[in-house]
Amino acid sequence: MPGGTRNAESPDERLAPVRLAAATHNGVPGMMSPILEPGGRRNHAGKRKEHRAGAHGSATSVKEMRISKELRDKCARAALGCVEAEVEAVATRAELDQALRACEERIVKLGDPRAILEAPAILATRSGYKALGKDPARYRGSAEALLRRVIAGKGLPRINSVVDVINLVSVESRLPIGLYDLDRVEGAVEFRPGRPGETYKGIGKYDLNLEGLPLFADARGAHGSATSDSERTMVSETTRRVLAVIVSFAGASGLEQWNQRLSELLTVHAAGKSIETRVVS
Repeated sequence: MPGGTRNAESPDERLAPVRLAAATHNGVPGMMSPILEPGGRRNHAGKRKEHRAGAHGSATSVKEMRISKELRDKCARAALGCVEAEVEAVATRAELDQALRACEERIVKLGDPRAILEAPAILATRSGYKALGKDPARYRGSAEALLRRVIAGKGLPRINSVVDVINLVSVESRLPIGLYDLDRVEGAVEFRPGRPGETYKGIGKYDLNLEGLPLFADARGAHGSATSDSERTMVSETTRRVLAVIVSFAGASGLEQWNQRLSELLTVHAAGKSIETRVVS
């Protein structure tokens, strides 16, 4: 799986480009609050574009990533923020735990925490699921699932330094983020709708019905989705290289900033290095 508080946006408002304002909690980096800015660039529906930028040095190779025509025909504004990095997946340390707690506290202390569930990014994800034929009330995007967990007072899970960073940025951005052990991913990765009969065992879950679900597939087949990733490519303490994919159904605006936020947190909390970022739209 895998900021800022919501103002009174209309439900159908498109995501605007964001400027990220860093918040701190006792000197520890906390939530990056998105400040909406008017007049940003938009991608034209159906136009494919990849923008690549190295964040902290160059990785030895960059995984090929594409969005299928089948998915784009139904979700014209789909875009992906991709981050590859060498990491150390260690136990959650005090500084990261503090940042997670600060994020949780900001949400539960809102006057109406559930208003977050109507944020534009959440609504766009639900619309994407509906367009693909999946019920978003039954199959939730991972960001919405994490936010609901926090609102219910359960807090964010503590798994390891890499997974925890992904979950933090997912909650901040309101966007689903897939996380994969690059050494377990074979060949190019395609973002596409799930096909009839496709399943995989979700992390800590039963076999997931993938038909219609927006998912990631490599040469061996489906291995991750905007709802739940698979055990085959999951990150563990032995993982050394990861691919994180931020999923937007409302265009590429803001993805470069969230890529940067993710890169910075991986560097601070998971010894991230040789980081490459790019946006695929």
